[in-house]
Amino acid sequence: MSCKVIFFGGAFDPIHEGHIAMAQRALDLINPDVLYFVPLAQAVHKRQPLLTTEQRVALLKKAIADIPRAQIYMKEIERGSKSYTIDTLEEFLAKQAQEIDLYFMMGSDEYLNFWKWKEPFRILSLCKIIVFSREGFCSDCHRPPLELEDKFIFVDDFQNEASSTKIRQSL
Repeated sequence: MSCKVIFFGGAFDPIHEGHIAMAQRALDLINPDVLYFVPLAQAVHKRQPLLTTEQRVALLKKAIADIPRAQIYMKEIERGSKSYTIDTLEEFLAKQAQEIDLYFMMGSDEYLNFWKWKEPFRILSLCKIIVFSREGFCSDCHRPPLELEDKFIFVDDFQNEASSTKIRQSL
C-alpha cells in the first residue's frame, strides 16, 4: 500500500492565511497521510527572506499547530544552502521504505516560473504538481504540454488573495 505525501515548499516569509487555506484545500482534495511544509534556507529565484530562519520556523509551527497531518520538513533549512526542489524530493524518496505517491503544491505565480526551476522534468517524474490559482491567472492560457497534463492538478476555484509580498510591503 502506498503512502500519499504532499510537499509545500516556500520561504513562508511570513506564512499567512493564504498558505493555510491552500494546505487545508490540498488536504481535502488529496487526503494525504502527511502534508509537509518545507521552509527554504536560501532562495534561488527570489530575494532572501526578510525574517530570520528561526522566526519563519516559529511562525510556521504556530500557524500549522491545529492542522491535522501537517508537519514541517526541515531538510532544506538543515542543508543551509540554496534550496532546489529536485534535491529535496530525491533525498526524501531515497529514505522511504514504502511506495510514495508524491505531490508538490504551489501557487500559480510559482507555476509560471516552474519551467525555469532546476530539472523540472525530473521533478515531474517524481511527483504531481498541485497548482492553486492566484488573482488574474488563467489555467487554460498556461496549460502544460499535452503529454504532461496528467502531472498537474489545477485548482482554479481557489480564492484567497493573501500575499507575503503584500504583507512585507505594508510593514
